[in-house]
Amino acid sequence: MARGSSGGTRRLAVRVKSTRRRKASSTEWLIRQLNDPFVAEARRLGYRSRAAFKLIQLDTRFHLLAPGRRVVDLGCAPGGWSQYAARIVGGSGCVGLRSDGAAWASDHGERTGDDSCGGPGLKGSG
Repeated sequence: MARGSSGGTRRLAVRVKSTRRRKASSTEWLIRQLNDPFVAEARRLGYRSRAAFKLIQLDTRFHLLAPGRRVVDLGCAPGGWSQYAARIVGGSGCVGLRSDGAAWASDHGERTGDDSCGGPGLKGSG
């Protein structure tokens, strides 16, 4: 990390070589992704995506999640919100359903390939 003029720290910019195989827009996206501090923090904390930080901010402000509550996350790919929600509500209180019908249940912390979501009173999408 480099010291900025304000006394804080910031990451050094990652540079990406452009290639003939990659379009300019893809190179720009890759540069933004590699230099995004939320992407690095999500990777460090083990979240599936940086979107988990959006839910953390909403939950801090509005107190949406609490232990024992039920959460259904529709269209949960890649699952950052479901991952955070499962950690907060605990047990089998969080179920994510992807658009392709695959389910993700917090019981095991992993996505399942079938339509069984787990959790009492919940049925699969199929």
